[in-house]
Amino acid sequence: MQILVKLKAWQVSILVFGIPMLGIFFYFWSFHPLPDSAGLHIAMIMAVFWANASLWIWIWSIGYKLSVKHPSNARTVPLFFAFAIVYSLVFLLVFSVIAIYRTLNKGTDLYTPEALTIIALMCNIYCLYYASKVVVEAEKQVIGKSENNVLTFFEMLFFPFGIWFIQPRINRIWGKKPA
Repeated sequence: MQILVKLKAWQVSILVFGIPMLGIFFYFWSFHPLPDSAGLHIAMIMAVFWANASLWIWIWSIGYKLSVKHPSNARTVPLFFAFAIVYSLVFLLVFSVIAIYRTLNKGTDLYTPEALTIIALMCNIYCLYYASKVVVEAEKQVIGKSENNVLTFFEMLFFPFGIWFIQPRINRIWGKKPA
């Protein structure tokens, strides 16, 4: 996990977007597609899975590894943050498997329950909030100023562009000695 914190912004972007896009482009130019564009649908699902899984692992590394740089030196990762990351990844896997199953078996009525989807969305928002809070607290060496992490939260929320702003800050924080 420590390697994800030390990556440059372009390396995180390749991990989160470059590899999934290469998979989709490779499928477009492959010579053996599945009939009825099911193969394209499966390739898209796998690309979205890879992008989201790598993003959530990156957020886990931010929340877990940057808590060491926290001013109190006794910062531990909250249990709910760990639960929210694991729940998000498991939900992503289950959702992807159900989507692939529905693609291959057209007449199936297999869906993900809405309550589980809402819980996953709430977990995702909490993970983004916690990671942005850890970044701001480790960067400014302050504890609990919620107005300071709003911009970082929105940068993480719009992660395709936010990675380019957040990862250099993380690299600067990681280069500092613990307080």
